[in-house]
Amino acid sequence: YDQDHKIKSRFTPFTTIGMSAKSRMNNAAFTLNQHGELSVFNHGGALNSPLFYHSSMNKSASVVSAGTLKINAIGELIEIRNHSGHYRPTKTQIDIFIKHLQKHNINTEHCDVTVDRF
Repeated sequence: YDQDHKIKSRFTPFTTIGMSAKSRMNNAAFTLNQHGELSVFNHGGALNSPLFYHSSMNKSASVVSAGTLKINAIGELIEIRNHSGHYRPTKTQIDIFIKHLQKHNINTEHCDVTVDRF
């Protein structure tokens, strides 16, 4: 995270452009575990990447939140969805994830949040 409230990977903005999650291009899957560790990854062998699912990141252990997200080319978070067939996150769990991001100075004000019922 940086002072401009964008997500960074080392010294460049992190983006999900070129990634895939749940058959949605330019999206990535995420999990937030009990230790506050955020994993962002291609989901389900997308784009010839290794076969990872939400449960892969934490060895099927419970998580604080999971779903998919979209980050544009300049590191702005623009979409969060609760799409995880394994964890089936609730609105409360997505709200906790958003609060975690805000705690780390990530701007979520213009982020589209979708919470589907399972």
